[in-house]
Parts: sequence; C-alpha cells; structure tokens
Amino acid sequence: MHLRWEDYPGISYYKDRGFESIELESPSIRNVSEEVENLGEDEYIIIKGCDFLSESPRKFMKRGPELKIPRKVDSPWRYFPKEFKNLTADSHKRGYSWRNKRSNTTIVVPFSSLFDGLKLYVSQRNEIKAKLYHDHDQKVISGKVKSSLKNYSYTVFENVIQKDGKNFFADWLSYNCSCTCEGNLFNRFTSFKYVNPPHFVCKHGFALYEAARKSEEKIYPLFPRPRKKFIECDENLTRVFVKRRYNERLGIGQRNRLDGACLGLLNEKFLQGLSFWQEDGILKYGSLAQD
Repeated sequence: MHLRWEDYPGISYYKDRGFESIELESPSIRNVSEEVENLGEDEYIIIKGCDFLSESPRKFMKRGPELKIPRKVDSPWRYFPKEFKNLTADSHKRGYSWRNKRSNTTIVVPFSSLFDGLKLYVSQRNEIKAKLYHDHDQKVISGKVKSSLKNYSYTVFENVIQKDGKNFFADWLSYNCSCTCEGNLFNRFTSFKYVNPPHFVCKHGFALYEAARKSEEKIYPLFPRPRKKFIECDENLTRVFVKRRYNERLGIGQRNRLDGACLGLLNEKFLQGLSFWQEDGILKYGSLAQD
C-alpha cells in the first residue's frame, strides 16, 4: 500500500541519517519551488519566517484560490492543458475548478487528489470494482475504494464522460463526485452556509474513475495524470518542513499551494507537468501495484 501524506517520516528521520539541511529565510513561493525541484536525494528543507505558509492549511483548502476553467470549454482534455499553462512559479493555487451547469455548483480538484489518487489507483487497481449504471440521461459509476490505513472501504458515486453520449460536450460540465471519506465530509460540513457548496474531488474519486476507464473503453479521461517530473517535485515536498516552535511538516493546504507553484515552474521551463493521455505516472508507481 502507498504511504499517506501524514505517514512520511518526520525531520528527525533525516537528521539521524545525516541528510544535509537547506535553510530558507523568508523565501518567496518561487524560491521554495525552485529549491524543491532541485532537492537532492540526501537533502531536506527548513523554511523560516514564511508568510504565505502561515495561513491555516484547512482554511486554504476551504477558501483558497484555484485555477478556474471557463464554461465555454467543450472538452477538458483539449482545453485544460492550455489553462494549466497560465500557472507560474508565483501562483498560489489549491487546485483547479469548473462550474457544474446542472446543479450550479463548483467542482474543485486539489492537486493532492491527482497525486494521492494515482498512487491509490496503482496500489489497488486489481481490487477496485467500478459498477456502471444509468441514472436518467447520465451514466454513473459507483464502487468501493479501500482506505489507505483502516480496514474498511469508502463508497464513491460519480458521473462518467462517455464517447457516445448524446450530450458529450456538456457531460463533463455536469460532473459530480460523492465520497464518504473524512476529507469530503469535512469540506461539505464547513460549506453548509453556502447555498450551493463546492464539491471536492478526493483521491478515491480519482482512483474509481481511472478504474472505470480501464474497464470501459468508451469513457473519456476527466482528470490529468501527473508526469514523472511533477511527481518527483511532490515527493520532494515530504522533505520540506516549516520552522515554528518545532519543525513541522507541510499541511495539506501548504502542500497544494506549493504543488501549484512547482507546476508553474515546470511550465516556465516548457516541461509539461500534467497530461491526459500519457502513462508516466502509472509507470512511476507501477511497482506499487498489488498484482
């Protein structure tokens, strides 16, 4: 099974093994992303006095900015790459989003859902069973995805984008994802004051959709897969710590903020960090599959 974000070792692990520390004093988000990209295998980073990382991680995940995909888009795999190119190393984004026309809600995909969902899919791809059925004029998938730690599974429901659907170009704008995991329940609970609260796509939603694509060739991609270089940047973030009273690991909101900046940095270097069709990410984690 893959490691959850909170399961990675703390700073003492790297100190005890003689890793070299890189200390950054009041850096910009660009400075941090550059150091993260070039981080050596025997190095870790300590960030001191950083204002943009002082915000509550949960507050950032709940209300932070995201890259908004316009409604005029006809299909995500053609247009999303163009939008992702708007990200720079100075960006402060938690992920990307689009509007669901049918329910008038916002669908938010945190960057961490792409990474953790990919790892989850690869480690469980022979166990996740996606059931497809019709709900009025839409095709829906349901399934159970095992928890990374506990001995039970989460139930996920989501729409699929069909190649032969009558409303093919509008289907993805009507997408919804519902999961019983703690992260989704927290996000929905804190959003009750909104008339149409945003829907967050969690790693279980990503993993189930990829499993459905594997079993049904008529399903088009909806979520981009991280390329190898982008995955390496995210893995390097597990060795980034913030200096407060103690050296603390990055929270989920801080991780997503820096993932957005790293993606922007790769864009500036003409390195594509995300793709709908490539298999880099799957190959990267292929050894984790429980075959």
